[in-house]
Amino acid sequence: MIKIIEIEGLPVTYIDKNKGPVSVFVHGAGANKNYWRGYFEKLKNVRIISPDFYGHGETPPKIFKSSHEINYSYDDDVKIIENITKDLDFPIDLVGHSSGGAICIEYALKFQSNVRSLVLVEPMLPNILKETEKLAFDEVSKAYIDAYSNVKSGNHEKAAYILFEYILGDGEWDKLPPKIKVWMIENVASSLVAHSEASLALPIHLNEYKEINTPTLILYGENTRQPYKKIVKLLSENLGNSRCKEISGASHNSPLTHSHIVYPLIIDFWKNV
Repeated sequence: MIKIIEIEGLPVTYIDKNKGPVSVFVHGAGANKNYWRGYFEKLKNVRIISPDFYGHGETPPKIFKSSHEINYSYDDDVKIIENITKDLDFPIDLVGHSSGGAICIEYALKFQSNVRSLVLVEPMLPNILKETEKLAFDEVSKAYIDAYSNVKSGNHEKAAYILFEYILGDGEWDKLPPKIKVWMIENVASSLVAHSEASLALPIHLNEYKEINTPTLILYGENTRQPYKKIVKLLSENLGNSRCKEISGASHNSPLTHSHIVYPLIIDFWKNV
């Protein structure tokens, strides 16, 4: 069932289906509430909550009315999870991909007692690299800053290309259907760039992550870019109760490209929480 809730004056659309223990599925930049749809079709005994976050799907972006500029941080989407789950039975499971994974862990930092488990697929937390992996941080931030500069100069197609190619992998832009390319170009400022800028603005304190003892499964693709692998490594070393698994043959988008591996891993993890 599709539902709409008003949060801070904006309509937020989300999926709410089935009965049972609650699992919130969180998409990343450039996706929407249907990103995990193939998983939903198999999960008949789980109550599934899956929102369109700001600037994605049917939920509008947060924009400064005076300047018409995007006004977004990860905390805005954390508040979406907070609002759509506030009347549900806790604890809940959170499953997030890319910036969606970062949103999940930020929610867990604020509401750890609400969370039974975390599944994080390559969470977009580049600032975790700043102290010990500066070259990796510089590589990620350069791609993000280049994309932002192109948006500011009005070259939205170049901005979308830069981010999509860097995050998903070389050659992935050309594989996109024309309709999806058009959406990416038209919405790059409020989706891809907004999320990449938010990731660079997020303060990371590893000592805070050490306080998270929630059972956590962290997944990453064998062929994903090295900085994203380093993020996963640092995160797994600092979370109090985590396990890490490489997805053979996959890149950043493993929940879609390798769902036949990712889905069983999630189910097995839940069974043992």
